Amino acid sequence: MARKPNAILPFREKADDRRRLTGEDGPFAPQVSKTKEGLFSMVVCRAITWDTDFARRSKQVFDSYEDLERERTKHKALHPKDAEQESYFCKKNAYGGTAFGRKFENAKEYWDSAIDLEEEWRELTSREKRCAFTECVNFFRPPGDRAGRFKELGPLAAYLLACDVAYAGLCCYPSLGEVAQAVYDNDAGALKGLRYLGLVGSAGERRNRQTIPAIEAGLQEVMKFVIEGYSEKEREEMGFDIICVEHLLCKLSRNHRLLTAA
Repeated sequence: MARKPNAILPFREKADDRRRLTGEDGPFAPQVSKTKEGLFSMVVCRAITWDTDFARRSKQVFDSYEDLERERTKHKALHPKDAEQESYFCKKNAYGGTAFGRKFENAKEYWDSAIDLEEEWRELTSREKRCAFTECVNFFRPPGDRAGRFKELGPLAAYLLACDVAYAGLCCYPSLGEVAQAVYDNDAGALKGLRYLGLVGSAGERRNRQTIPAIEAGLQEVMKFVIEGYSEKEREEMGFDIICVEHLLCKLSRNHRLLTAA
């Protein structure tokens, strides 16, 4: 588990990569989180460099696309053998399935978008009353916009990024219903985890609108199980909340697959 914390660790905020991002030198730090530089760095992390050696070895905030390119050039000089592989900088299967359009070169468009959206981003994250979680998701990937504001930032990555923003205190935490909707829309690891537990349908069953209430009930069951089975202190150490529930369900399905293959 220590070798692949992003892939299999059930406690989202305990992985080293997240701890690094949320530190004082990361893009979610108060001094940069509402700026175009912070926005750009957040998106680069989730849409390009997540779970790569580059992300683990490099700085976390980039002042521009050119600054990011300089960092890439530096790593090619420092780690020539490792950096020969595209996966050193960008892992196409960072979230499971292979995203063929996920590539480092998208960063130029991300910087241009961050410049264009800076005022909107600052307004969204500076309100006296925090914006709703779904509004934050929609900022990154507007409904009905298949191309999205940020190329190759899919619905799952947009949800995960909004969760990052919520932990930074820049938007509201998601409600149970919002997480259930995300699990349905993303149709990824969390839904597989609920199916594995027998809480939602079966693997071959097609999704429909009736699946959403079942997902919500399944999430409640998992929350109830953890709350009744672990002390408040233990749950606090886990970082247990509704975001964590979705995350651990993803890891449940992945860990089960790894164990059965062993």
